[in-house]
Amino acid sequence: MEDNNKNTSPLSDRKIFSRFFLFWLGLGWMAFFLALFGFFYEYFFEAYLIFGISFLLRLLLKKRFRLSREMIAIIAISLLASMLFTVPSVPTIFSGRDQGSISEAAIRLAQNHQLEFSTPASQEFFKIYGQGKALNFPGFYYTDSGNLITQFPLAYISWLAVFFSLFGLAGLTIANALLFILFLTSFYLLWRIFVPRRCAAIGTLLLLTSFSFSWIAKFTLTENMALALLWFSILSLISFLQKNEKLAYWSFFLSSALLIFVRIEGIIFFAFSFLAILLSLPTREYLKKNIFKLFILPVFFLFIIFVINFGISLGFYKEIGKALFNSAGNGIIDINTSVSTWEKYIYPALYILKIYLLYGLLGFFTAGIAGIIYFIKQKKYSILIPLLVVFPSFIYLIDSNISADHPWMLRRFVFSILPTFIFYTVIFLGQLRANSKKGIRSLALIIAFVLLCGNIPAFALHLDFSENKNLLGETETISQNFSSNDLILVDRLASGDGWAMLSGPMNFISGKNSVYFFNPQDFDKLNLEKFDRIYLIVPEKSIDFWKQSVLYPRMHFWKNYSLQTQRLENNEDAKNLELKFASKKYKTVSGAIFEIEK
Repeated sequence: MEDNNKNTSPLSDRKIFSRFFLFWLGLGWMAFFLALFGFFYEYFFEAYLIFGISFLLRLLLKKRFRLSREMIAIIAISLLASMLFTVPSVPTIFSGRDQGSISEAAIRLAQNHQLEFSTPASQEFFKIYGQGKALNFPGFYYTDSGNLITQFPLAYISWLAVFFSLFGLAGLTIANALLFILFLTSFYLLWRIFVPRRCAAIGTLLLLTSFSFSWIAKFTLTENMALALLWFSILSLISFLQKNEKLAYWSFFLSSALLIFVRIEGIIFFAFSFLAILLSLPTREYLKKNIFKLFILPVFFLFIIFVINFGISLGFYKEIGKALFNSAGNGIIDINTSVSTWEKYIYPALYILKIYLLYGLLGFFTAGIAGIIYFIKQKKYSILIPLLVVFPSFIYLIDSNISADHPWMLRRFVFSILPTFIFYTVIFLGQLRANSKKGIRSLALIIAFVLLCGNIPAFALHLDFSENKNLLGETETISQNFSSNDLILVDRLASGDGWAMLSGPMNFISGKNSVYFFNPQDFDKLNLEKFDRIYLIVPEKSIDFWKQSVLYPRMHFWKNYSLQTQRLENNEDAKNLELKFASKKYKTVSGAIFEIEK
């Protein structure tokens, strides 16, 4: 395996960075365990951070380690980039889509010190619907005892909850920013194993200007943690294959094991990583000699943790099961046999190619595939280890199993597929630059420039845009109209966006008994004695629906409300092949608040 690290000490840098990453990885594992066992208290994390920072300062004072200038530079760039991407954003805490439900689960965990919780409103709706998916509380399931529990993976939720418990809402942004720093530094060090510093620097520029990374960092989505864990585990895996050291092995094992509880793909990545180990004779022999300590015992403990997690996260695995069985129906491609071949295959394929081109992915996919083919032909198998690990996720290129609206659908590619192609693109360009022919060397620079130009439109257009800016303040203003003993029923479109509902933050931030309400027939099934007054928040576009409902005779106008929103809207369908980004919309949403007779 070639190593082009000249003028620096990258192996030393890697060891220092591994220890730094392991410190945060330890925090992640601690938070996950405390969440599993319902003992989630912030003083554990305060003590952990105080101890860690004190230990770091002690090492610095004794000068036991020293980073290279190159390493200091990439950490500084990672820090600045993470601030640029995350600081202008607002916490994604509104109900209706994954990021809002994940944020709510994290905040509830920090507030209640355990995963399960209930509210006066949730208790009443449980009497109607019973155990199972909590339709009035998106992203949650009812347990058999009537409590709510998240349907999303616990490791990322517990990670967010740590930072919320320490820093409030700003902690959600800090948590994502730290993960991006860890990812970008890991990725750079991985490049440096195979290419010179200049190529890695160009690669970093291409990665940082790719819209997908700057966009995903603004949202509380599991892809953020998956990025850091996956690419650090690959970096550690390759380091372990290079030199059988325990630090590299445990860095690999602990990061890839935690990834299992962040994304369902983590299970397959974990298995394929060990396949890479088995394909290396020296590493296989080393593992065989230490099989009990390095494999059997840790995998046994990992299995026990998985079983415990499975019982607690049953809702998550149910959702995954539904997705697997209905993947064809939920993906880009329509399997409806009544439509023509053109509508069934051609339009969806052209639509996805349009998105790849629009957001700068197509160039990396093309150059990355060329690089992969080249390295296979050259039998440079060590370079292909990252491809082996993430290869199962390439199924998303065929069926992404996600709604086709963009940029939302890009999350399917952002944590494994797109980084892989960028990784191989840069290494391939490095090979071209090393060619003795001037024309080929120039071609590499031209390709890099074209890729950069492909990134800029989407990146520049959306860099400073934050969805739902000021909406939390508007929600808190509306919440001040109600007491903590009132029941507030909230129409799905009260904010003007069904993916950013007011009911969640009105409850877990403002402390009101708010609930997403969609079925008027449920009203008479509720026991309303525990509530002083009942209110219904309805936007103008939904008033006609409620006027035709059984509730209308009991609805009495109380007051009007209005709020300002800004968001991305994409109203096109898969047959629209025009190259057009989702539109930035700035709207004033008006509606009415009704008081309902008991």
